[in-house]
Amino acid sequence: MVQYVARTEDSVVMADAPSDPAFGSDPYIKAVQPRSLLATPIFHQGRVLGIVYLENALASEVFTHDRVEFLGLLSAQVAVSLENARLFAQLEEKVEARTAELRAAHAELRELYAAREREHEERMLEQRALIEQQREVIHALSAPILQVWDGVLAVPLIGALDGERASELMQSLLNAVSRGDVRFALLDTTGVETIDEAVADHLIRIMRAVEFLGVRPIVTGIRPAVARTMTSLDVDLRSLGTHATLREALKFCMRRLAVR
Repeated sequence: MVQYVARTEDSVVMADAPSDPAFGSDPYIKAVQPRSLLATPIFHQGRVLGIVYLENALASEVFTHDRVEFLGLLSAQVAVSLENARLFAQLEEKVEARTAELRAAHAELRELYAAREREHEERMLEQRALIEQQREVIHALSAPILQVWDGVLAVPLIGALDGERASELMQSLLNAVSRGDVRFALLDTTGVETIDEAVADHLIRIMRAVEFLGVRPIVTGIRPAVARTMTSLDVDLRSLGTHATLREALKFCMRRLAVR
C-alpha cells in the first residue's frame, strides 16, 4: 500500500482493511489484521517528500474525512519541517566542507610561513657567515705579515688597532716568528692616523711579546701626530728601535744581517 501511494501520489483510506477489495490480500494486512488504515503523501513544491502511514488495530472507520483533511494540513507543516531539515543538513555539510577547506588552507599557510622563516633564517646565517669571512679577510689585509727579506718580517698597520685586533695580530705574528729563522719584526704605522693610550699599550705588548722570542722589534712610519701623542703618554720606544720609514728600517736590518 505504501508503495502504491508513493507511485500514484494518491491518499489511501481504509475503513476496514481486511475486507478491502484492493489491499485486503496484502501479506502485512493478512498477518497483522489492522482495522483502519491511512496512507497519504507529504508534498512540498509539487514533489513527494515522504508518506504518512497510520493504522488502528481496534476500531474501523477511524480516519474520517475531517481527520484526513486535518492530517493534510499537518502534513504540509511536516513537509516544510522536513525540507528545512534537509536544507539545514545540506548547509551543515557545506559548512563542514568549507571548514575543512579553511583548515587545509590554514595548514598550508602555516607550512609556507614556516618554510619562509626557515629560508629567511638560512639566508641570515649565510649572510652572517659571509660577513664574518669578510671581517677575517679585512683583518688579514689590514695587518698582513710579510717576509720582506730573509729573517725580516714586516707588518703594515692600517686603520684602528683595538684590543681584539691587537690580540689577533700578536698571535699571528708570534706564529710567524716561531715558524722560521726571524731576526727582525718591523711594525709599520704609516697607515695609523691617530693613536691613544690603549693603542700605544697594544703596540708595546706586541713588541715585548716578539722580543721574548729573540726577535728585535722595530717601529717605522710614525706620523708627527702619533709621535706627539706617544710623547704625551710618556711611551719610550727608543729601546725597541724606531725608523722614519719602512725602507730605512729594512736597510738597517740588511746591514745587521750582513755583519752576522
